[in-house]
Amino acid sequence: YLCRRVSVMVMAAEMCHRCRTFRAWAAPSRPFAAVQRGLHAVIATPKPVPVALSETVLVRRSSSTCVPSAVKDNGASADITEEEVRDVQGKWATAIKNISAEYLSSGNFVQVAADAAGALYAYGHSTVLFKPTKAAEMQFRPTAADAMSYFVGNDAVPDGYNEDGGFAINGGKGWSDVAFDNHQIDLNGNVAIAMGNYHFTCATTGAKAKVEYTFGYKRCGDGKIRIFLHHSSVPYQPVGGITEADVLAVQAAWAGAIKSISQVHKDGGDYVARALEAAGELYAYGHLSVLFKPTKAAEY
Repeated sequence: YLCRRVSVMVMAAEMCHRCRTFRAWAAPSRPFAAVQRGLHAVIATPKPVPVALSETVLVRRSSSTCVPSAVKDNGASADITEEEVRDVQGKWATAIKNISAEYLSSGNFVQVAADAAGALYAYGHSTVLFKPTKAAEMQFRPTAADAMSYFVGNDAVPDGYNEDGGFAINGGKGWSDVAFDNHQIDLNGNVAIAMGNYHFTCATTGAKAKVEYTFGYKRCGDGKIRIFLHHSSVPYQPVGGITEADVLAVQAAWAGAIKSISQVHKDGGDYVARALEAAGELYAYGHLSVLFKPTKAAEY
């Protein structure tokens, strides 16, 4: 009986040490004070008073509410696997296609982009290092608002940057496909880095664009993996002479643009805007002098 009494009192003392709230009910009664003076005081008591039932219940209740020293992190420290990295990459590619499809169908593409950014990027969870592909004046995008301007265009969000034409909607033409080609994936505990090329297919012309990337993925406090590092750039192109392949590629793009403008007109769409986009891509206006003699032009 004496051993049981000492055990209860040691638990009471330990609970008090680990949980400050315990002291609210553990008044300095004679047995508890004895513990504070040392266990020998309890052992020396010839006839220990049995612990009251109410005190016993309180001891048990307190032991269930005390927080252990190792607090759960919801899996935030769990290692990231290669499969998880590829899964996030697949979701990123799907998000770009969904944003484009929503835009081309005149839907709420800004909301689709906002939902995707919240799910895929670590804004609000950690620092995000984002250097977009087509960003010159505002090269780095440290906030979610900065990223939204880049993805959906400056005119779709408040205080957007003028240089942003909306990468996720391809400047109005949309993307029909995005494919990741990883050069390497490096796994480092709850952080992973991936480097490689992703290939974008224009939803309007079918042209393909190759872009280089470095992505950093981090498991956040809620256990979900998000992007905390994103650097994109176009492949290096050494300055040199124009090749026959270059000429054929521009000719194919010109022919595709004519068909695209005609199709948009036939469908009752904004063919003038499509023509302006094609002219900006294919003609050197704004870059150097352009010598243009159209077929059906007599007076001008």
